Amino acid sequence: MYYDKSSFPIILYKLKNDNISLDKILETYNFILSQKDFEKQFLDNINKKEKQDLFGYLVTVLPSIIFSDLRKFKRNEIAESKLTNQAYLFDLINVRLDLNKIQSKLHELRASNYVKNIDVDNIILDLNLFIHKYVFVTLSQIITSTSIKGNEYFFNIKKDSAKFNKFLNCKKDSGIDRLVSQKNFIIGYLESFGTNNLEKIKEIEDDLIYLSNSINQKKTLKLIFDNNIIFSESLTNTKKNDLMLYFFKNVIAKIFYIHLNDNSNDDYEVKLAFKNFRKRL
Repeated sequence: MYYDKSSFPIILYKLKNDNISLDKILETYNFILSQKDFEKQFLDNINKKEKQDLFGYLVTVLPSIIFSDLRKFKRNEIAESKLTNQAYLFDLINVRLDLNKIQSKLHELRASNYVKNIDVDNIILDLNLFIHKYVFVTLSQIITSTSIKGNEYFFNIKKDSAKFNKFLNCKKDSGIDRLVSQKNFIIGYLESFGTNNLEKIKEIEDDLIYLSNSINQKKTLKLIFDNNIIFSESLTNTKKNDLMLYFFKNVIAKIFYIHLNDNSNDDYEVKLAFKNFRKRL
């Protein structure tokens, strides 16, 4: 069982409730990226760290990298064992989202006659929160951990949540060794969330379980834009899609359709992917 409150991004679920500013989030990114020889340290860590240590490190630093202008890494810079064992890791560490350009496009749209209302700050904040959650659930599916007994396993919030609830409700008629084991599991589980509030824990569990599904990840990202951009009633669907194509190309495709990233927005392949994306979700 691997739970460590310093590695579990519970703070991200508190950010929105505490109404923390986007500036504070960006300040954290800048602090991480400003560390001396950060790029060299990142490559050293990703190549040397294993399992829990690698997971915890990447959960901490990857969101900062994704929203940075840091260069993309080359395959020959990453240990072959990492590329073999974690096939999607290379793609994940090379996702880049340009917040400045995204914000500028949103402000440009807000200043036009095409929209009745657009909440730029909420879009950017929700996008940051989504990336943190996406990084966590994606890493949990590609990096294994090692249990106390030496067995390798993938973090599974659905399975561990069920185990936690079972232990909470079990009768105290088991052997002493089993009771100790169950108690340690419960303590570790609660510590990883940084709270004993079972309602809050349930909320986070449900969120992570939902986002562990790739279709739900895409739905969530799509809704960040759909819920915060209200177009004028007179605008045709064709024009709406033309306007939203930019965000598909520069946000959604950067994460989920990496093979499209070298194409221009006018390419037939990009437009077809965008059409299918909206139709299926």
